[in-house]
Amino acid sequence: ASCLLQLPWLRNIMRCMGLKDIVFWSAWLISEIFAFAIAIAFVVVFGSFTSLFSDSDITLIYFVFLAFVSSIVTFSFFVSIFFDSPKIAGAVGSGLLAFFSFLFALLRALNVPLEVFWFLSLLSPVAMSSTGAEIWRNGIRWSNLAAGEHPVGILIVMMVVDAAIYFLLAIYLERAFSTGEWKKCRCLP
Repeated sequence: ASCLLQLPWLRNIMRCMGLKDIVFWSAWLISEIFAFAIAIAFVVVFGSFTSLFSDSDITLIYFVFLAFVSSIVTFSFFVSIFFDSPKIAGAVGSGLLAFFSFLFALLRALNVPLEVFWFLSLLSPVAMSSTGAEIWRNGIRWSNLAAGEHPVGILIVMMVVDAAIYFLLAIYLERAFSTGEWKKCRCLP
């Protein structure tokens, strides 16, 4: 939370130095991804010593988690634009992620058509839930990325596309809120 409170100050200093907003967002993204990459490495290493990932390729598991975390980090960028308080942004973001994760259970229970599933897989918690189900059911390997009803390879691509969409939306909307007419009508706390 203290990091979020210091970000406007840091952004102003970077602007004074002549740097664009994309540098600010990219630096934030790189630092967050780097920190999570280390944490994911620990999880994968510890998981490889247990039977947690016994039927899966460890490097693919690492890549899946990294794609998911990238999407979650950019989602947090996107949500943080709409709120002045980091606590409120965190609560709303966590609630949305929990709801999106619950969507996967609904999709499986209602047996929705594949087109609906693939569209909702643009939400990374849905894609990750499906990938997690595949990890624990059959395991995932580089050789079977395109196998099954919900191929893991496509789900990984969906998570990466999701991350790119949230990142670009965050940059665009932050600029629109800070310089455009939206600044005057911003109604969220």
